[in-house]
Amino acid sequence: MEMSTIKNPILDGIEKTKTIDGSSLPKFWVAGTPRKVYPVATVQRMSPLNIIDGTLEVKFWIDVYWQPDEEEVKAGDTKLDILDQFQQVNAVEVKQQEVVRALSLKDVDVGGGETRSMWHCIIQIVASYKQNLLLHTFPFDCHNALVRFEGSNVKQVQFAPMPGKEVLLSLETSLCPMLGWSWKGVGVLFTGTAVALSKSGNSYTQMVVSFRLARDFGSYLSRIVSFICVLTLSSFLAVSIPVSDVGDRLGFIFTILLTLVAFQGNVATMLPETSYLTLLEMYNVFCFLLVMLVGVWCGFAGVLRQNDEVDPQTLVEQDYTVFKVGVCVAIGAHALLSVGCAIVRIGQLKKLENSRASKPAENLQVRTTQTEIVQEEFPLPAGAVTYSLAAGSLQENFVGAGLVALAAFVGCLAAGVAVIYFAFSYL
Repeated sequence: MEMSTIKNPILDGIEKTKTIDGSSLPKFWVAGTPRKVYPVATVQRMSPLNIIDGTLEVKFWIDVYWQPDEEEVKAGDTKLDILDQFQQVNAVEVKQQEVVRALSLKDVDVGGGETRSMWHCIIQIVASYKQNLLLHTFPFDCHNALVRFEGSNVKQVQFAPMPGKEVLLSLETSLCPMLGWSWKGVGVLFTGTAVALSKSGNSYTQMVVSFRLARDFGSYLSRIVSFICVLTLSSFLAVSIPVSDVGDRLGFIFTILLTLVAFQGNVATMLPETSYLTLLEMYNVFCFLLVMLVGVWCGFAGVLRQNDEVDPQTLVEQDYTVFKVGVCVAIGAHALLSVGCAIVRIGQLKKLENSRASKPAENLQVRTTQTEIVQEEFPLPAGAVTYSLAAGSLQENFVGAGLVALAAFVGCLAAGVAVIYFAFSYL
């Protein structure tokens, strides 16, 4: 995304003060110009991302500031319906949306040693938000969960970062335990909707809050993948059963196949209905086919055993060769799969928006020191500016991907040792 050269008085002096300098703001809002609404949000509670129904429940505590005009100061009330400016575009259930601290007029520090009179109230919102989750790479997937607040026409109202305040969004991680997920950052985008999406040709102001989450895949590797791997490799032990005992061999193979089917059903309960196979499901199918091939060989060897023209000793040697080749193929395939999973994980991380270098503290805070003005993919009306802010770090994620890559290296090394051993055994 290219950096824009758009200039805006609100951002003057940000390099020096590390906050947005609002000293150039007029004393009162001038009727007929877009009214700036400055939300400062705290995420007080959040439920883990539910991938079955694709929802995320969040509790927001939002301090909202906006400038009055002279008539509002005299009347002691505002013309702006502030709750109407926080329409929740992707909410599927709104449990609470109300003003919990009444409207008041107060002097607010806007930076540069200046103060301005602003309306202030606090809104509490509790709602469940629908997410568009792509699970192709499950369980190595990462997601950018979004909450969209939409207000009036950008010609009338615009969301913007609060002048004079460094922290614009705070997430209390101790109150938001995301079981099965790792926090990798949060972000805030103040923008407007695309004009082309409106039947009347309007753009509406939006504040988009993003929560960057990476799935903790360790439990899936230890509880599911490891058992599937052991079952697949153990299928080659069928060659330890005499070739003549075809029934016992096939019974052993089909027991493993039924177990893999049970694992597939277990994985299916963790996921919503999709039109595609996830990475974990494809791995299970791969192991199922590999075990099935072992079963096909056992049946074929049994047929050859009944042929008087086939030397029994030669058949035993071929049986042993199939065992060695099959084990090498299985180990090599798992090594390649490990490398592929590491690449997939890193690719998923890169899809998350670029995070700042600062490591998340107890509270993930979006600060004005991380502000950049970006050019939107669609044109906005004159005077509408897009602000993009973010906080967080992906460092921990890349460490996890590095561990997967290390496991891949060990798998490749084991496959190489096995190939060399069996090669020398024929010399």
